[in-house]
Amino acid sequence: MPRVKFKKGQQSKLLVDAKNLTNFGWLKIAKKLNVSQRTLLDWRKEKYYLPFNVLEEVSRLSGKELLIPSSYEILSDYWNIKNAARKGGLALAKKYGGPGNPEGRKKGGVISQKKRKQFPELYKNCNLSKEIVVPVRSAKLAEFIGIFLGDGGVSNSSQVTVSLSRINDRPYARYVISMIRDLFGIIPKVYKLNSQRSKNVIRITVTASKLVSFLRKQGIKRGSKVGHQVSVPNWIKKIEIFPWAA
Repeated sequence: MPRVKFKKGQQSKLLVDAKNLTNFGWLKIAKKLNVSQRTLLDWRKEKYYLPFNVLEEVSRLSGKELLIPSSYEILSDYWNIKNAARKGGLALAKKYGGPGNPEGRKKGGVISQKKRKQFPELYKNCNLSKEIVVPVRSAKLAEFIGIFLGDGGVSNSSQVTVSLSRINDRPYARYVISMIRDLFGIIPKVYKLNSQRSKNVIRITVTASKLVSFLRKQGIKRGSKVGHQVSVPNWIKKIEIFPWAA
């Protein structure tokens, strides 16, 4: 289950604010979330990161008055395996020695890549090209492309971004995140930019080369959209009435 990583103190404040807005006790909130009171209090103490679906439910219970911090990171499934694997690797290296020489590692890497290509079903959770859902042409896809042409960009061969205002676009950013998840089956990450020039910008980021390839087929290229004279795809232009305009 994807989890949400807030800055220190924000997750606890969010849950306390939700309690005050709902006027529920901790036990009642736990029942509403279908978890134990112990689990809820562990989230409040920030012992564990909040699951994404719990954040959505807390937001629904509390209503529009609940202020969700604009800067957070969505951690995908198995997000904690990297640190656990690193600790295990260091322990093994200390006990049995280092992991071989450069020539041996290179040979092992070549063999590994061949096996991944031959048996992709055995390597679903390895560092392969991330799979996406390829959406059919629809009003929602047309809306996403419009959002992307206005506020998005292709950073490199595997990364797509949408930049929004941290001050004015927080609810809209959640809407865009939900749209990307529904269309492509991917949960993006959200970053707050730290530079003085971009301190009020949040960047929704998806790293998936297949999404970049999909957008290229729609006529969207890396670099300046103005320079490449990127326009709305022809199939969108042919739609006379969108459902939201009916």
